[in-house]
Amino acid sequence: MVQRHAAVGVASALLAASVLAVPPAVSAAPAAAKEPTSTPQVSPRSSSKVWLFDSPRRAALPVSAAGAAPSVPKGTGPVRNGTQVAFSLTDRLEAKVNVGSGNLMVLSTDLTLPGVAGNVTLGAAFNSLMLGSDLAVGAHGPGWRTRSGQDVKLYPADDGSVTYAAADGVVGKFTASGSAYTSPGEFKATLAHNGTGWKLTEHGSGKELFFTSDGLLDKTEDRNDNVTDYVYSGGQLTQVTSDRGGAYARKATATFASGRLTKYQQSDGYDVLR
Repeated sequence: MVQRHAAVGVASALLAASVLAVPPAVSAAPAAAKEPTSTPQVSPRSSSKVWLFDSPRRAALPVSAAGAAPSVPKGTGPVRNGTQVAFSLTDRLEAKVNVGSGNLMVLSTDLTLPGVAGNVTLGAAFNSLMLGSDLAVGAHGPGWRTRSGQDVKLYPADDGSVTYAAADGVVGKFTASGSAYTSPGEFKATLAHNGTGWKLTEHGSGKELFFTSDGLLDKTEDRNDNVTDYVYSGGQLTQVTSDRGGAYARKATATFASGRLTKYQQSDGYDVLR
C-alpha cells in the first residue's frame, strides 16, 4: 500500500512539474492567476513531510457505450517489439517507460501462486495511457488493473469484434472473420468461441485462457495441463486457486472495499494489504 502510494506520489509530482513548466497562453484579457495549491505528504522512507503541488483534475472520460468496442491509445502496456526502459523501485515494485509511446507502467507483485510453466502473479499494473482510454475502470481504480483475474478480460462488441485487455495492460481488438477472428498485431494468439464463452491460445507458450460469456477470465491452463481457476461474486474476484504447490500456497482470496480490491490473502493467513 505504502509502496504504491509512493509511486503515485512520484508520478503526481512529475505531472505537476510538467503543468507548471508550460507558459500560459497569451490572451487579450488574461484571467487572474490562481495560486497553486499543494497537499502535504509524508515520505514513506524518511517520514519527513513534503508538499506536492496538486495537478488539475482531468475531466472524467465516458466509458464506451454499450455494445461499442472500447478505445485505447496505441502503445499502451508492454507492447511487442517496443523499447522499454525499466527501473526497479523495490523488490516488489517495478517501473517501465515505453520510449516510443511515452507510456509509464508501474508493476507490483503482491503474491505468487506456484506453477510449472510460470507462477501466477497477483498484483497490479498502472498504465499512464490507460487514463486516456474509455475502458472500464479496473479493480484498483483509474489507471490501475489487476495483473491476473478480474481485469484480464474480453469486451465483445455489437460489430462482432472482441477487445482483449491482457495482463499488464496490453490491449488489442480481435475482428470477426466469419465464425473466426483475425488477431491484432499486439498479440501472437488465437481467439475462438468455446461454448457460450471464448478460448484464447497464446502461440509462444501454448497457454490457454478460458473466458465466460461476460468476458471474465474463468481459468487458465498451460501446455502441461496445470490449471488456475478464478472465482467471482457479483463480477468481483473472490478466489484464485492453482493446482500446484502445497495446500496453503496454492489458494488466495481477494477482498474488496468500496468497490476496490484492497487485499489478497493466502489460506495460511498470510496476507498482503494494498
